[in-house]
Amino acid sequence: MEVAGSAASASRVSVPTASSSAFIGTFGVVLALIAFFLVFDAFVARIDTEEARSRALSGYREGTRLLAAGQLGDAAEQFRTAASMDRENLTYKVALARVTLRKGDTETAEGLLLAILQQDPTDGAANVLMARVLVEQRRIDDAIAYYHRAVYGRWRAGEGGSSLQARFELIDLLAAIKARKELLAELLPIQDQSLGDVALRDHIGFLFLLAESPARAADVFGQVLRKSPKDAEAAAGLGEASLALGEYATAENQLARAARLSPRDTAVTSSLELAHELVAMDPSRRGLRLQDRYQRTRRLLLLTVQTVARCPLDGAASATAAAADSALGRPRIKNGDALDDLVQSDLALSQRLWRMRPASCAVESSREEKALALLQDALARS
Repeated sequence: MEVAGSAASASRVSVPTASSSAFIGTFGVVLALIAFFLVFDAFVARIDTEEARSRALSGYREGTRLLAAGQLGDAAEQFRTAASMDRENLTYKVALARVTLRKGDTETAEGLLLAILQQDPTDGAANVLMARVLVEQRRIDDAIAYYHRAVYGRWRAGEGGSSLQARFELIDLLAAIKARKELLAELLPIQDQSLGDVALRDHIGFLFLLAESPARAADVFGQVLRKSPKDAEAAAGLGEASLALGEYATAENQLARAARLSPRDTAVTSSLELAHELVAMDPSRRGLRLQDRYQRTRRLLLLTVQTVARCPLDGAASATAAAADSALGRPRIKNGDALDDLVQSDLALSQRLWRMRPASCAVESSREEKALALLQDALARS
């Protein structure tokens, strides 16, 4: 009975329970420990990230130094390491793509650039590098599209490029493939840029000539000469623009100026001789006596007949050539009221015959025939 009583007595002993304040305190300590470890982990991760970024930057700088020294393979390894350590930094990936392209591995460079552009399609440097890859692959239309994206893309400081440089690369490409209309469209936005850079202004002026916009070219060269009167390139450029515009006296003066400034430039000398020929041939030159105008018109008609005679002509063109031969065979008129009418009729006959020649009728490289072609084109515009 005593044993039973002891058991009953033990069963009545109460189990101690925690108070609510103690429970809250314990829970708070647990939460604090969790927060501490989370903060600590974040702190350690941040230290690791900063260390990785620091090492990546160091590798990038070393790669840049090696690239400048021409050590492309070692530079590529440094850039690759930097890109793997800091995957969010596109500058390192772009640098790797750039040196890969310089090594001539266009296929690998294209793959790298596609990954970069998937991450940021507006990256200017990546777009211009992709355009260069496509030029190497002769995919010109695609290259032009990427150049446009580069021009209007986003450029980060320190990448060694700019929107303006991308536009000039595009301009040079368009000039090389003789896409004149597209070339002019790209030149117009930069016509008034870099006013203090004489060499760049000269380059822009000659590009306007390539784009068949001699009036704009003349304006650019004129601006340069007002600031730098002894710039031989600008004087030659203004002379060429004036030739294209039919302003032969101005062309002669400017090309003579360029020849004085750069006497060994054979291209300038050749253009100056062409200008002399045009000044001597032009029947529309102001101040000419009527008799002189008549003689020049007859010479223009004769040269046109001789040039077109080498080409196969259809019926209408043959009839016009016969009429021109007939006009050349008439007796010369020295004066009289009919002389001005003959000047006008011979000039019109010469222009009509020139327009009717076949497209395959090429102008020979002689100075006289070059002058004839320029003069006929100028008379057609007047």
